[in-house]
Amino acid sequence: MEMKLILFIIAFVLVFLLRLPMGPGMLAACVVYILASGGNLTVIANQVCTTYWTNYTIIAIPLFIFTANVMNNGKASELLFKWCD
Repeated sequence: MEMKLILFIIAFVLVFLLRLPMGPGMLAACVVYILASGGNLTVIANQVCTTYWTNYTIIAIPLFIFTANVMNNGKASELLFKWCD
């Protein structure tokens, strides 16, 4: 087994043992693997951000959630439900 894979597995198991949230924990394990393999984090982060910012479907999901939160905090949801009744 390669050393970078062993480091990745150790970091991933450590995430579970420390009871970290899954998203940041998986990100941390991947960063450990990239650093161990000699990858450039800035190039990878730039590529990922460019891919996500140009995919409008992926951008729409958090914006729909944000819009729903704004409507729930305001009176728009109540007014909409009253109008539908």
